[in-house]
Amino acid sequence: MTLHHTPGHTPGTVSPIFPVRWKGRRHTAMLWGGTNPPAATAAKRTNLASVLSFAATMRRAGVDVELNNHGGADHGLTRIEQLRAGTTGGENPFVIGRARTRRFMEVMETMLRGRIAQDQEPSPARPAPACC
Repeated sequence: MTLHHTPGHTPGTVSPIFPVRWKGRRHTAMLWGGTNPPAATAAKRTNLASVLSFAATMRRAGVDVELNNHGGADHGLTRIEQLRAGTTGGENPFVIGRARTRRFMEVMETMLRGRIAQDQEPSPARPAPACC
């Protein structure tokens, strides 16, 4: 297991990449350490840098399993229930392939870029107070 420092969500966030097995087949999993963006623009930029860096590390490692520390953010709780109920047809819904794990990080990148752009928009002007 390797832990990667991925600050932004919080300053001490880490995201591991580690080997896993499903039905005797080897896979490489990642656990993204923070889907909710911070409030401050500077922290969002730090978060974006972490997303870009970690995405490149994931590509090099051949990550094909996506996990998230917030099970509602990626339907992880639903996927766990599917496994528990045996409704996956023998497949593991967390083994999503390299292209879809890259897509997960692209979505994170797009969301952060959008939030940073929103931060740069001027605040709406307040109406002038009524006079006399």
